[in-house]
Amino acid sequence: MTYQRHYFADRPHSSAALALVEFSCCRLLERAPLFRLRAEYTKLIELRPAAGQLLDTFPKQCRYKIQRAEREGVACTDDVDFSDYFEFHRKFCQSKNRPAPARDFFLAHREHLLISKAMRGADTLCMHAHLIDSQASRGRLFTSSSLFRQQNDNAMRAMIGRANRLLHYWDMQQMAALALRTYDFGGYAPQSGDPAQVGLNEFKDSFGGILAQESTFVSLPLEMSRRLLSLSRRVRTRAIHGDKAGVEVQPK
Repeated sequence: MTYQRHYFADRPHSSAALALVEFSCCRLLERAPLFRLRAEYTKLIELRPAAGQLLDTFPKQCRYKIQRAEREGVACTDDVDFSDYFEFHRKFCQSKNRPAPARDFFLAHREHLLISKAMRGADTLCMHAHLIDSQASRGRLFTSSSLFRQQNDNAMRAMIGRANRLLHYWDMQQMAALALRTYDFGGYAPQSGDPAQVGLNEFKDSFGGILAQESTFVSLPLEMSRRLLSLSRRVRTRAIHGDKAGVEVQPK
């Protein structure tokens, strides 16, 4: 199913209410006619300090881990091939038992992405992709990928965590150089009971910043289309499982 997604609008456009469209990261917190509202939160870092002073705005423990990653020889770059990035993120999803990402979805965002990676020697430790919107003066985390779950060495897992922190700081510096004002961590789940989500919240909190509430508005035609598509998938799944359950295998 093909639909349009708009980022960082003040509010959804009423003229698009009958289309398959979604408005993400809107400032409006109230309902809008003919749209389904989903309240969301994210963590924002202001990039106004000079690049050399940005590090000083982070809490002490965060600064230490960033500086330690630098001492350990971790280097960051935005010289990343898109196919390499997509394959790295696909493996990351596999490590978390997530469905494989749709390449077309990533290609639709490609021209707006700043892709970066942290390396130690020839080894890629983690990769990020950010949506860059110069008009909104904002960069929003699109994906953050690492393969630390494939590591049995706790020291290596910890180093990848520090490299990931350094890469976020490096990304912020690149955005500040582009005159962007705001770094967006791409979402936050307050009061979550999911241990994995709590860990993500704590990671984002460790940089400081402010918690901001925003809204995503989904047009009613898109909302209904998604529900019908979900229902269709469930029906097909039940039909397949039902067929298998009804098959008897006779011994030879």
